[in-house]
Amino acid sequence: MPLPIRELPPASDLAKLAQGGDVSGVSLVLTLFLTARELYASTERFFARFDISDAKWSVLMLLATAPAKRLQPSEIAAKLAVTRATVTGLLKGLERDRLVTRSADEADGRFDVIRLSRAGAALLRTMMPALANRHATATAGLSARERQQLVALLHKVRIPADD
Repeated sequence: MPLPIRELPPASDLAKLAQGGDVSGVSLVLTLFLTARELYASTERFFARFDISDAKWSVLMLLATAPAKRLQPSEIAAKLAVTRATVTGLLKGLERDRLVTRSADEADGRFDVIRLSRAGAALLRTMMPALANRHATATAGLSARERQQLVALLHKVRIPADD
């Protein structure tokens, strides 16, 4: 659920609420939330132009970049960290739209494999340059080195386990 606020409260106000405690982490996480929400909303609008969801796009990207260019539904679920039921629904929509194909695994016919169809590959070829340009514009205020540093720093942010 997105945060209802649109601006980060001043650090002095956050410090008062925290009774003088260090609020730099709060400020950072709120800034990340606000930025992520803006990026997500923008990307959702972009995907809508192609009549596709971010989840379906993720499946297409997984298939396009899979070493064998095919995955089992269970592998897709594991890579997306979602349930197999969720993947089943995504695949039904992608098959209906003819963006993926399903066939029996040649090595073990008990399993299905999913492949990117020609239409799916064509959609990605159309989308990816525009998406790359969109994201380049979003990060244009950062130098190449700053983008690399930000990625490295964000990999250090860890979510604490729920108590």
